[in-house]
Amino acid sequence: MPATGATNQPAARTPSSLVAYALVALLLLAVAISLPIALVSMVQDVSHEAGHTYFLVKPAAGAVPTMLLHAQLINLSELEGTVQLRVSGAQLCLPALRCPATTRV
Repeated sequence: MPATGATNQPAARTPSSLVAYALVALLLLAVAISLPIALVSMVQDVSHEAGHTYFLVKPAAGAVPTMLLHAQLINLSELEGTVQLRVSGAQLCLPALRCPATTRV
C-alpha cells in the first residue's frame, strides 16, 4: 500500500541530465554521419589498384631473367622528409641454370 502523499510520477529531469542526454545524442549523430564516410574510404583503399611497379634491372634482349627486383613507391612525405618503398624480389632457378644456394636476391 503506497504511503500517503506519494505519487507515481517520474522524477523531474535535472539540467545536468539533459546536458548528458544532449551530449550522447550529438556523439551518436557524429558516429552515424562518419560511419558511411569511413566505410567508403576503407572500400576505396582496399579496392584501389597498387601504384606503379618499376623494374630496376631488365634482362638483356632474349635472355631469361633469373632475378627480378621490384620497387614500389608507397608514400612520399615532404613534411617528414621520408619515402616509403615496397621492395620485393624473386629468383628463378631452372635445373639448366644451376643457381648456387648462396645467391641472394
